[in-house]
Amino acid sequence: MGKQSTKRSQRVLLIPGPFQGHITPMLELGTTLHSKGFSITVAHTIFNSPNPSNHPDFVFLPLSDNLSGADISSRSLIALMKTINTNCQVPLRESLAQIMENPEPYDQVVCIIYDTIMPFAEAVANHLQLPSIILRTNSVSATIAYESLPRLQAAGYIPLQDYMLQDLVPGLQPLRFKDLPISKFGTLKESLEMIADISHIGTSSAIIWNSVDCLEPSALAQLKQHSQVPLFTIGPLHKMAPASSTSLIKEDTNCSAWLDKQAPDSVIYLELKDFPFNEAPSSIHFRSTFGNLPGIFKEEIKVKIEDDGVLQISKERNVEKEDKNEMWHRVERISKKFMRRV
Repeated sequence: MGKQSTKRSQRVLLIPGPFQGHITPMLELGTTLHSKGFSITVAHTIFNSPNPSNHPDFVFLPLSDNLSGADISSRSLIALMKTINTNCQVPLRESLAQIMENPEPYDQVVCIIYDTIMPFAEAVANHLQLPSIILRTNSVSATIAYESLPRLQAAGYIPLQDYMLQDLVPGLQPLRFKDLPISKFGTLKESLEMIADISHIGTSSAIIWNSVDCLEPSALAQLKQHSQVPLFTIGPLHKMAPASSTSLIKEDTNCSAWLDKQAPDSVIYLELKDFPFNEAPSSIHFRSTFGNLPGIFKEEIKVKIEDDGVLQISKERNVEKEDKNEMWHRVERISKKFMRRV
């Protein structure tokens, strides 16, 4: 018993963002740290809270986020995150102060690791004089693109205009303007304010990236040139931690048997991450990963889920080419359209 207590002598507090793509890597990081001898506490919002039964070795600490159903359904995603950061700061500070005043033997909180979209945790860590580390769940390249948006706005490139979508982004080659990660979950002002918030490192002592050096060498080299703190790439986390369920909804695996029977390259994958936050599924229009195909822009693709469950995919492009000199004037108009319902 004494040997076990000595092994679990240091506790790390994890604070994940309340969304699937943020909860999963944070819990995978916790599993990895636990395998190295750390005790793990997960401080989480009531909204989209993880299932403690999937991680019996962790201690789960619910934070009162004071969100109503109206808050969740009526606010933009970015506005919701701002509210969560405001509402959860005091509950975390009070809960953590109580834990630190009466620590279990051989079990003291030594560090806070928080998701980059939960910056209130840095203020709490600073108040309680605890070291803090940021976890970035996205790629290094994506972060560089996000942090370039204020610069591009100041230079007059944002808001984007249709005629510039194919142009290369200055300083971000080979990205084109159509590739920029401009959020659809809030206004441009809200997006830029959130980028400023998550870019603020404050007193945090390091940043953990869910990436690997050989995957993004040039992006990492660029980031290290102006980083104020050490950067640690310890991903991909899903390869480091044993498989476990972190899904916020009940997983439906019925499609797997159907997929196994389909011919290669016969199934189209649609990424649903672009769903508007406050719209009902029956009225959702979103752009699929068709936008990554050569010669096709995601702005041209529309995918609609109709009331009867029918999926409609359509694309329309109208191109006008004009060429003239002193002798002649030519105008060529091309219109292309397709639609499929399944």
